[in-house]
Amino acid sequence: AGLPGEEQTRLAGADQLIASVLRRGAFIQTTAGCQLSESVEETEQVGTGNCSISSDERWVVSWPFQGSGLEIRDLRHDSTEKVDLTATSAVALSNGALVLAVTTVEGGQQGVLIDATDGSEIARTETFDSLAAVPLAPSAKGFVLRSGTADGTALHYMDADGELTTIEDGFMVVPVLSGAEVTYLSYSEDLAASALRRWAPGDDEPEALLTGFIGAG
Repeated sequence: AGLPGEEQTRLAGADQLIASVLRRGAFIQTTAGCQLSESVEETEQVGTGNCSISSDERWVVSWPFQGSGLEIRDLRHDSTEKVDLTATSAVALSNGALVLAVTTVEGGQQGVLIDATDGSEIARTETFDSLAAVPLAPSAKGFVLRSGTADGTALHYMDADGELTTIEDGFMVVPVLSGAEVTYLSYSEDLAASALRRWAPGDDEPEALLTGFIGAG
């Protein structure tokens, strides 16, 4: 870190490292966990294992690569809630105090909605063969999940009360932007019949923005 043309300061080092620039500094993820560097002198470990930070930079969710133990760190109040959960993915909502974690259970995976302030469980989805939480945009007021199905993939929306709605179940459904509206690619086995679609909570059907042979980049 540092100004262009000046001597740079090393904030972290690892064989694998991902750094994101935030309003409050740099969020750095390594194989050991994640740290927040607000300045050269102020660097703090805020999670271990896998990490995810909310877009408002308040909540950090972390979970080990193997085994159980989900941690929810509140950077605003410098507090941590621990949840006895074996997680495979997790995201925190900026608009509220909610975390969605995907956990492995007998027969598959479930999405668990958690109150970030005390670690209590609010709701839980049915069991899917495979399930993943999708990263959220700042405008999101609910969560998006992608599941594997017998025929392909499906995209789901969970609101703040834990109610789950299936947006689309198709050959291959790929989220593009998950905010107040969910924009996604719906691929058909015939790629020429694919579509870019948009859905918002309350919609009966998604809106087609583009149709035809659509690539993702």
